[in-house]
Amino acid sequence: MRRAFFAFAVVPFLWVSSALAGDAEI
Repeated sequence: MRRAFFAFAVVPFLWVSSALAGDAEI
């Protein structure tokens, strides 16, 4: 259960990090 919650929380975090890095130019 905790692993699923951890992955569910980490995926958006990585997406936001990449967006702030400039990978997402939307």
